[in-house]
Amino acid sequence: MKNDFAEPLVDFWSRLKRTIHPEDIDATRHAPGEINFDYPPPAFVGDVLSARVFVLMGNGGYDRNETPAEFSEVGADETYRQHLSCPTVAGRGWTAPYYLDRPDIGPWLRNGTAAVVNALAYRSERTTPAVRSFADKLPSVQFHRRWLDRDLLSAAVAGRVRVVVHRPGLWGPSPNVLRAKNMLVLSGTAPRQKVLSHEVRRWASLPPERTS
Repeated sequence: MKNDFAEPLVDFWSRLKRTIHPEDIDATRHAPGEINFDYPPPAFVGDVLSARVFVLMGNGGYDRNETPAEFSEVGADETYRQHLSCPTVAGRGWTAPYYLDRPDIGPWLRNGTAAVVNALAYRSERTTPAVRSFADKLPSVQFHRRWLDRDLLSAAVAGRVRVVVHRPGLWGPSPNVLRAKNMLVLSGTAPRQKVLSHEVRRWASLPPERTS
């Protein structure tokens, strides 16, 4: 079954023409220096229209050596945007090694089991207080938060998907998200870990709980 609940996310990012979403242009004029806008942003990774596990993360990472290398070929920017407007499973040539080579979610992204969605699509080396403050003012972040509270939450409650909120800070999950079935919001030291624990992966691998 196609994930119709993910269609608003795809429709939103299908409007990306360069590296900044049209609704964000005004706000990005006041962006902190930590944010990089040179390349199309990883708003989501993987096939959000078919994934049965969603991993919610903070924001797109930036590496001064690796990120430019990902976009070194002619047409790489356009290829990246095409995968935002027509999502597919992750693969070499359009998915950052950071996601593709992870031992926890990399195999899921490659076979279509999972997709990643970032609260803040744009890239930075670190999530500083300035980045967090900027995110709160950004229309695309507000859209992602509404999508979580409305569309993704409804899909989880209906037993269609399992959701792991790995990095909840920029998402600001609502009480409804925190207590919903098929939603696992990590806390304590877990959000700072680079990979999901075996216990979290085991939970995410189970079929979603359905309403009896």
